[in-house]
Amino acid sequence: MRAACRHVDSAVFFPPDGERPPQRDARETRAKAICGGCPVIGQCAAYAIQYGERYGVWGGLSERERVALAPGPGRALAAVRTVSPDLNNREIGIP
Repeated sequence: MRAACRHVDSAVFFPPDGERPPQRDARETRAKAICGGCPVIGQCAAYAIQYGERYGVWGGLSERERVALAPGPGRALAAVRTVSPDLNNREIGIP
């Protein structure tokens, strides 16, 4: 268990019902800061994209960012180059 989030309340990573944009942005910023120093950030993001996690921040990526990176119909996803400054443009490999 090397994940930086292992001792953090999951509410930081997942939106409560009725969350408004300013609160969402603040929560996601906090979650991404935790992810930013995580040794398994790439694996976490790859998992979330591969398995279509719909909610929360995974691997430093918000729901909207993962949708933008997910493969479209008929396309295979071998690797994703993120454009998020939180990930420092790291490659995320997906088996």
